[in-house]
Amino acid sequence: MPATDIVIIGGAIVGASVAWFLREEGFAGSIAVIERDPTFAHSSTTLSAASIRQQFSLAENIRLSQFTLGFFRRLEDHFGPDADIAFREKGYLLLASPQGLPVLLGPGDVQATLVGLGLGSRAGVGRASIFGTSAIHACLLDDPAAMPQAPAGAMIQQFALGPGYLCFHPCFNGATLLHHLSRRFADLPTAPAPDYSALILHPFLEPGGERAPWTDPHASGAVIGLTAASTPAQIAWAGREALAFVTRASHAMMGAPGGALSLGGGLAGDEHFAQFLATVTGCTVQRRPGSHAGLRGLAAIAARFLLDARDPAPWIGSTGHGLAPDPGPVAAYAEGKYRLFAALLEAVSPFWEPLSDLRGQAEKLMETP
Repeated sequence: MPATDIVIIGGAIVGASVAWFLREEGFAGSIAVIERDPTFAHSSTTLSAASIRQQFSLAENIRLSQFTLGFFRRLEDHFGPDADIAFREKGYLLLASPQGLPVLLGPGDVQATLVGLGLGSRAGVGRASIFGTSAIHACLLDDPAAMPQAPAGAMIQQFALGPGYLCFHPCFNGATLLHHLSRRFADLPTAPAPDYSALILHPFLEPGGERAPWTDPHASGAVIGLTAASTPAQIAWAGREALAFVTRASHAMMGAPGGALSLGGGLAGDEHFAQFLATVTGCTVQRRPGSHAGLRGLAAIAARFLLDARDPAPWIGSTGHGLAPDPGPVAAYAEGKYRLFAALLEAVSPFWEPLSDLRGQAEKLMETP
């Protein structure tokens, strides 16, 4: 491919408009738009059922929408009489909710999912953790100002079903860690049994660093204690141990109250992980695998405000038997290893930013002249 001044990846509404406006504004260099579907028949722009609105809380977003709306209205002036994108102005209806009704975002809303897992809605549940692609660790507190530590990535919401506040840590590095490990180490088992070792893994493999509990865009992973004798099963299990250690650290930073830990997301189906999590945190772990926690939570919140149903239990449902912490040698191993994990993290984290700078230098050295 010949040298090009500007390369744009993706050629639908964003990529094509960037290219068009570059030329319209007088850029004279070469522009290449890379698009795997030149017909745009299967692009997200074509398949979108999106609407256009001009009501936003930020002035910048309002101006962006107003500009685009005006551009659509004058499309023929720019591209000729055949420029018809089937844009039809039908109005945009906004509905106001009754006073006091909490506004949630839908089944994917964090609070609804946490309520569906039993946090604040099932007796005895004091905290919750969700392991999807990312991870969320949460608890319900009377006073969020009492949190021992509040990293910049932490979030707080007023609880919808009663007094108190939901405090939670959204983590970039959740169960996706296991996917990253499987791509970088050969022959890792997908559902390993416990394989205890001296391996300590810092699970920050996402390129964007970490959001919480350690808020640092330069955060990077590490495998400490790796030797030629280390096995794929040990590496796979060390990844699960690392996720359990981060869970304990998150709940400790938030000052999570006692009680059971409700575990949701895909990893809730891994009984070995759930058992180790119970041992690391010292909490009974209640497992709720599956993808319907958000819907159950929404049902409980809607019933509370629309039907005046004070008991969320019929909407939340029951949970299976809990997994109690493992006593004896496993507990001693988990405690000692967590302390090493935390101490090593404290020692390594000051070097995250220099390592990030070094990575940038290395990438420039490897660029093709």
